[in-house]
Amino acid sequence: MIWIINGALLLTLIILALWALKSRDLLVSAMILSLYSFLMAIIYAQLNSPDIALTEAAVGAGITTVLFILAIQKTRRTEEETDDDQLQIGPLCVVLTIGAVLALAVAGMPAFGSPDSPGATVTGNLYLEEGQATTGVANIVTAIIAYYRSFDTLGEITVIFAVGIAIIGLYLKKQEGVDDDE
Repeated sequence: MIWIINGALLLTLIILALWALKSRDLLVSAMILSLYSFLMAIIYAQLNSPDIALTEAAVGAGITTVLFILAIQKTRRTEEETDDDQLQIGPLCVVLTIGAVLALAVAGMPAFGSPDSPGATVTGNLYLEEGQATTGVANIVTAIIAYYRSFDTLGEITVIFAVGIAIIGLYLKKQEGVDDDE
């Protein structure tokens, strides 16, 4: 049953990506990409990565959408029609090459949820056995997030903070433009 859900989510993501690429209306594309990010957050939550899911929902579906809308307000909403809607071979070759390399990398990874994976045999056991003694924190989840993954957590917070500052800056700049017109 879970494979059906995962397959449906993957197919939906592919359709959304193609729709966003083909849309001539930039606002429609921004909304589609917001939905894409929200579905990615659902996938991350399903894969037991709640911190990444929350970051994707906040940054990808939330803050990035606001930035897209603010940028679209300062430009044209629709893309101009052109005659060169031909398939470009160069970018397609680059994407297919990168896709092939990623497929080879995934083929070399242990099976999803495998008890023989390095995360299950090395890292997870290390956290459980030495976590409290190393960090002095009784809750192992807190120890992992605050001690072992502190730079990752700091990076996530930095990204959210920087995007928030950028949105405030864009909003203040827009307000200055409104005041100048009056």
